[in-house]
Amino acid sequence: MRMNMGNGKTRQFAGSLKDFFVHKKKLVLLIVVVAVLTLLLSSLISVFIESYYDVHLPSIGNIKTIGVEVYMDGQLENKSDDITWGTVYPGSVINASRYVRSISNEEITLTMTVEGWQYHNSSGIVPNDTAYIYLYWDSEGTILKPD
Repeated sequence: MRMNMGNGKTRQFAGSLKDFFVHKKKLVLLIVVVAVLTLLLSSLISVFIESYYDVHLPSIGNIKTIGVEVYMDGQLENKSDDITWGTVYPGSVINASRYVRSISNEEITLTMTVEGWQYHNSSGIVPNDTAYIYLYWDSEGTILKPD
């Protein structure tokens, strides 16, 4: 007997649900359209944010020297061991000048090497179409006399 009562209640619920959908078609359609648009909009925003933040460059480069000191100013008063670039956007140009003074007892020949400079996308993966970073250095081979 319980089984029949359950089936009756189930049928009654199904009938009520059917009546609701039949009489409230516009409301149900509106709810479905809003839900689909919300999903599409959030997906588009996610894709946009991921592609916008696809390039990440650290904002500081460290300077390591042997036999010389590096300064931020031409008066050689403010020592520098890094270059702070700030926010770097794709396609932007950042200029940073530094001044070098010998602290060695011998002549020093200036050279520059760049290490550990690797482009990663937002997922931390090095893509095949790696972005390029150009570094201009006009003092290669310059000889500094002992101070």
